[in-house]
Amino acid sequence: TKGRSKNSEIFFIERWYQLLKEGGEIGVVLPEAVFDTLEYLPLRLFILFRFKIKALVSLPEHAFAPFTTQRTTLLFAEKRKKDETLKLDRYFNNILSCLDLNDEKFLSSINQIKSIDEPTQHKILEIKNEDTLSREARAYKILLEILPEEKYPFFIALVENIGYFRTKKAYWEIEKNDLKVVLDDYYRWLNSGNTNFSFPYSKVVSTELIGDSDDLRF
Repeated sequence: TKGRSKNSEIFFIERWYQLLKEGGEIGVVLPEAVFDTLEYLPLRLFILFRFKIKALVSLPEHAFAPFTTQRTTLLFAEKRKKDETLKLDRYFNNILSCLDLNDEKFLSSINQIKSIDEPTQHKILEIKNEDTLSREARAYKILLEILPEEKYPFFIALVENIGYFRTKKAYWEIEKNDLKVVLDDYYRWLNSGNTNFSFPYSKVVSTELIGDSDDLRF
């Protein structure tokens, strides 16, 4: 069932986190829903604060047919240091708990977490009062202002042609395979910073993009 699937995804991500050393990397396949539906918001927060996102590559519905026909995503990520994760969890939860305070009390509470300059204070008050965003999105955007090092780039791509097409009853190979081109783009960017990509749907974005979406959709 859907609920059982969700629980298994949470279990596996938690298990990968437990098994990895700090600085260790994972490359895993997850349902695309993990990154763009409300029900998976807690899992996205778990990923954001325990891993540094390196890349997200969206795969077509037939990639794992007939076992599943939903879109899936390749996630490449690096495990954070434990003290880094604890700091992010603490900051985020403190910010979240203060959002209903008036502006003066809110700033006082934030300055107890970390001393911030006046321009940053004005910026986070604007974010606090953005009523078009969810509480979690506002708290994450404020976190990025308090900890600007969390505004980091990562690679994304949307792939439709993967060298084969598959249904429940049939399988056939096709000549076009964009996945290899996308992975070449990713590793070239990772190793040299080169963003002159060969694939038109490869690009580099910032974690700020996540904060700009309601419910922190990737």
